[in-house]
Amino acid sequence: MLKEIEVLFRTSRIVRRLYVSSQALGARMFQLPCMTDRSFARLLVDLNVELFIDIGANMGQQGITLRVGGYRGSILSLEPSRAAYDRLTRTAHRDDAWDVMMLGVSFQGGRSRINIAPDLGMSSSLLEPTAELRRVSPGAVPSAAESVEVVTLNDVLSKLQSNTKHIWLKMDIQGMEGPILSSISELDSNIVGIKLEASYQDLYAGALRIEELISECRRLGFDLWSVAQGPTSRFGRAHYCDLFVVRQDLTRV
Repeated sequence: MLKEIEVLFRTSRIVRRLYVSSQALGARMFQLPCMTDRSFARLLVDLNVELFIDIGANMGQQGITLRVGGYRGSILSLEPSRAAYDRLTRTAHRDDAWDVMMLGVSFQGGRSRINIAPDLGMSSSLLEPTAELRRVSPGAVPSAAESVEVVTLNDVLSKLQSNTKHIWLKMDIQGMEGPILSSISELDSNIVGIKLEASYQDLYAGALRIEELISECRRLGFDLWSVAQGPTSRFGRAHYCDLFVVRQDLTRV
């Protein structure tokens, strides 16, 4: 099983590199070194994370890197779009500790319209793209749309077993991070850390920028732990990154 996961991991990395390289012809983007996948997996182990909730799981790339890095806890992956969800189920089907759900997460439950991007769905969003996104990353501009089912984060957390005490939340949801963060209350003390994508520019309509997201995380009692840089322009301007925040009482790890 581990060998199969490693093959899937390498394949997902190759696909991502090919996509970024193809953008170089237009947007001239390239990938910078960042916090390693193994370091992230070790952090989850050190924090005794029992459940990793992957919101916006796409094809399961994050789950693959966690398994290769040594994380053996439970994974719950949520992905609303049909094509990505079908690939996600194939990725996770032999892992008994990895559950998948065809759902999106928003500030309210019901049906919603998701804009599907042609980059294997990695940039799909419930929000509308801005002119800035069209300029810096034309490959992330939606080419289709789907009606999908969405739930709130509280809906997800309420269905968990009451003895699940250490949860890591990951959000790769293109601009919806702010509304989800605002729904986290002080009662959600089982969340020990969050990984979320943050933009330096206004890439999605109404989305919070990186400085606003960091401020919101601090308000909720999380300190910035690390940053994984995303693509930049050929002049070095960063477009987005991944933030890793840890609950303040646990930052001595």
